[in-house]
Amino acid sequence: MARARKNKPEHPTIDPELERQIHDAGTDRSVGATFTLRTPAGEPVPTARETEAAVARLLAQVQEEANELIERVRVFPNLQSFMVKAPPGVLRGLLARAEIASAMANEQREDLRIRPVRPDEHGPT
Repeated sequence: MARARKNKPEHPTIDPELERQIHDAGTDRSVGATFTLRTPAGEPVPTARETEAAVARLLAQVQEEANELIERVRVFPNLQSFMVKAPPGVLRGLLARAEIASAMANEQREDLRIRPVRPDEHGPT
């Protein structure tokens, strides 16, 4: 006999740099972050229109709960993602939501570019 799986909420994957920026921002500085929505297991991937509606609903709820305004929003509907620049209270509210699968800081401390290697850096060829 198969046992029913208990649905326990999954926590989002959070970029440690985003956590640091939220902590360091205090209450007077906004932070930029990109969020990806969670698609429940067994559900089809939402359409672009469904993603835009879900993001609008989510942001309205979180702004109201935090009693703070989001400065900037950009939705990437075909990627089920969105970017916001908002006060830390709004970001904490988003991170607590079951709809969020992952979040990362828009500004990273380290240079993430892959630089080309010059042939002369490795000796004769």
